[in-house]
Amino acid sequence: MRRSQQTRNSTNSKASRSSRTSSFTSSISTRSSKIEKKYNIPILQLNTIISNNRSLDSWKIASKALVSGQIDTDDANLLNLVIKDLESRCIILEKDGYIQESQQIKKSLNGLHQKQIELTAQIQKEQAGADLSQKLHKIQTYDSLESQSIKNKLQELNIKLDNQRQVIEKKHEKEIKQLDADWKSESRKRRYAHTSVKLRELRRQESILFQQRKMDEYQRVKSMADELEINETENAVNRWESDYNSARTLLLQKQKNEIETFEQSADTKRQVILHSFEKQNDLISRKKRAIEIQNMNTKEQIRSWEKRMRNSICEIAPPQAPLTSRRAPRQNNLLKLPPLKSHTRK
Repeated sequence: MRRSQQTRNSTNSKASRSSRTSSFTSSISTRSSKIEKKYNIPILQLNTIISNNRSLDSWKIASKALVSGQIDTDDANLLNLVIKDLESRCIILEKDGYIQESQQIKKSLNGLHQKQIELTAQIQKEQAGADLSQKLHKIQTYDSLESQSIKNKLQELNIKLDNQRQVIEKKHEKEIKQLDADWKSESRKRRYAHTSVKLRELRRQESILFQQRKMDEYQRVKSMADELEINETENAVNRWESDYNSARTLLLQKQKNEIETFEQSADTKRQVILHSFEKQNDLISRKKRAIEIQNMNTKEQIRSWEKRMRNSICEIAPPQAPLTSRRAPRQNNLLKLPPLKSHTRK
């Protein structure tokens, strides 16, 4: 009879464990949405995780976490799975009346939730850093392309302006050569080689006196004519050189004004390109500053979220169980007995 009783107890125990396992499996899926809503953290469904990770033994990992209250992993999916596992165990233990054990699990869950918050915050920080690097790289690429484009435009403009300047300089050289050739020509020389009326008259008298053989008078007139011719020649050369220098000075001034006008126009064209370069630099600086501010705000939001979640965990931390017994009595296993009637003496 004792062996029969042990067989029945073993059968009942197996049925109870089977019922608990079935209850645990069903409770995981029902608790998933509640956990997601509670902690605002995306959690994969359990069956999806198990189908993708056949070798994952969540019961073993969760049991290890119960002992140490920690889990050595940086896998968010694995950590979420263990937390869901332990929360499901906690539900089963509370349902079966193991209050002290369920509160022990809750105490372990506090540490895991802290780990979950740290890991989530770290992932968000890394993602924010990656986004910042990506945006800065995009801006740097855009800046490099635009800068190179502006440099190319400036280089093309300088080449074009250099060619135009060379054309102007060649034209000026040609004008100087034409001026020199004109003023050194025989036609220009004859304009200044005309003798005065007085010199022509003296030469005429000189010729008459020579023909008349009046040598003394001839020598006197010839001397006067020679002296006058020397003076007129010197004056003519001076006028010729003076007029040439004046014409050359006017031409050089005209060419100088033309060069200055060209340089002013060239500087204006360069300033247009340089202004676009400065405008681009200002735009890039403002974009970088905006991204840095956005990154600072994101980090501050992550810190605020992390602090808020830590405070919420501290607020909902379960109190220590005052129970001294290992298992609380289950009301369903007790009979509802009426009060004991006392016997009255007759």
